[in-house]
Amino acid sequence: MQILRNVIPACIFIVSPTPSLAQISAEEIWQEWVAFYAVQGFELSATSQSYADGTLRLNGVTQTYTDSNEEGEVSIVASLDEISLREETDDSVSYILPEQMTVLFSVRMEPENDTFVIPITMTLENFQGRVSGDDTREYQNTADTITINVAHAEDEGSVNADFVMNDLASLVQIAAGLNGPWDYSSTGEMSSMSVDFSFAEVASNTQFTFEIDIEDITLSAVLGNFTESSTDGFLYPLTQQHRYSAYKSETNFSVSGNGEQTTARSSTDRSAFAVDIAPEAVAFKGGSLGFETTFQMAQFPIPFGYSATEIITEIAAPLFASELSQPLALKLALRDVAPSESVWTLIDPLGALGRDPVDFVLDIDGSAKSLVEAGDIGAFENFNRMPFELDNLTLNQLLLSAAGAVLTGNGDVDFKNEDSASGLGFPQPFGKLNFDLKGGLTLIDKLVTIGVLPAAQAQMAKMMSGVVATPVGEDHLTSEIELTEDGSVLVNGLPSPF
Repeated sequence: MQILRNVIPACIFIVSPTPSLAQISAEEIWQEWVAFYAVQGFELSATSQSYADGTLRLNGVTQTYTDSNEEGEVSIVASLDEISLREETDDSVSYILPEQMTVLFSVRMEPENDTFVIPITMTLENFQGRVSGDDTREYQNTADTITINVAHAEDEGSVNADFVMNDLASLVQIAAGLNGPWDYSSTGEMSSMSVDFSFAEVASNTQFTFEIDIEDITLSAVLGNFTESSTDGFLYPLTQQHRYSAYKSETNFSVSGNGEQTTARSSTDRSAFAVDIAPEAVAFKGGSLGFETTFQMAQFPIPFGYSATEIITEIAAPLFASELSQPLALKLALRDVAPSESVWTLIDPLGALGRDPVDFVLDIDGSAKSLVEAGDIGAFENFNRMPFELDNLTLNQLLLSAAGAVLTGNGDVDFKNEDSASGLGFPQPFGKLNFDLKGGLTLIDKLVTIGVLPAAQAQMAKMMSGVVATPVGEDHLTSEIELTEDGSVLVNGLPSPF
């Protein structure tokens, strides 16, 4: 993560905005950039500069970063031949960049002292950038195309990646002083983006390729509460909101070697995600509509695949140690999942199960206290108990619908954390869970028909259903599971037989 944090600013260090409260002038904008990146641990400099007719020309512009520790050294150098800052008549400043810039990403690893350098080239087509505003700086950027190429080759193999973004437009607003804390917001869109990645290893004769094409992308971000880190001294935003959405997308993947090849393809009609980070917790929501995928393994000649009208993932969890409980949530939803005909033919050639789509929903929320920092790996390793305390969990919904059977469930569970605190084990749960199953016994018969379930095991499953469930109708079972505070488990009001 540290490497990614440093590479990204190096690739876009001039395109990205920096804060100030001063009146607009070319020299002041340049000094803002220099001061801002210094706060972030980067050195921004120019070998020479000249000013004439409202334009500041900067030659030999470089941005450098170096980070060393016991594991090695990472250095990044981004260079541009020339940048021009032009003062416009509307009290704005345009920044004019060269069509191409280069970033050298160098890593030296200890103790072998091995060093490798990866050049990253960024090409801009018809890029236009302008900054305006006084108390709040507004950076407006547009470009027909931005292409980023990463290429590295050596005796052992090679890596090549092309990132292409078309019809870009972005607006970034920043209000504050050079040293933070800042109020930062950005919006952006592009008509399409493509990624073409390939990797080849000589020793194993392996080739890996990954391609993705996405249309109609929109992005936004809001960052705030920038705070200096106690470990590296950099300023990090403690509150973040990120949003992404796109329409058509297609992904292709392949691995080949020794005469064998594995391929996969997937597509979506629409996708989106949202990430919210607060000082105490993090939340993620993401999903796709109109998802389809197919894959074919080298060892198996028949392609497999499935489709789904909707796929949703939601996660919320504590992020930092706190005495206060924080939201905890997990939601997974797959709706109208339809395996490909080749899958159905393999597992159910007689058609006994039918071809109805599968639905699955798991929706859980609750609260918990984190006892260690999420990023402190050492604390997790040395902790002699669970690194968190569960307060409560609610099963809002459990739904599994497949082959004519429908299972649903809900319930609430609280937790005693005395055993967890003493290092004896997990916190003790107490509460009730309710389950409802329709068509389950018929499904067991179908599984016997297609040869998936032996008849003896099917009969045992039916017998056990009478122990843990109560019939309430034809092929309709319900079950109430109660976890008591003294550690007992009751099934439909009776002690559990297990």
